[in-house]
Amino acid sequence: MHGIGAHEVIVESPDHERGLADQPLEQMTAIVSVWKSRINDLMRDTRFKYVLLFKNHGPSAGATLEHPHTQIIAMPVTPRAISIELEASRAHHQLKERCSSAT
Repeated sequence: MHGIGAHEVIVESPDHERGLADQPLEQMTAIVSVWKSRINDLMRDTRFKYVLLFKNHGPSAGATLEHPHTQIIAMPVTPRAISIELEASRAHHQLKERCSSAT
């Protein structure tokens, strides 16, 4: 495996105090549009097998930027725990012909 990956930071607002839940609708729409665009772009790169969007908020969560932000990482492998969960979901669907949350 080659050392390849991506790590992007998306700053959601210039206002240090305005969290995601406090964004006006227009700004929230723009943020989600950027998330979608970046994830789609990363997924087009066939070297990446796994893309994850996540949000840290505050120092206790490991955030080092004062601005509200989201991070996206892309890796050439799917984490083992995710692979196991995906395989279990596929097996369940094949057996039951429905997802596990369906009644």
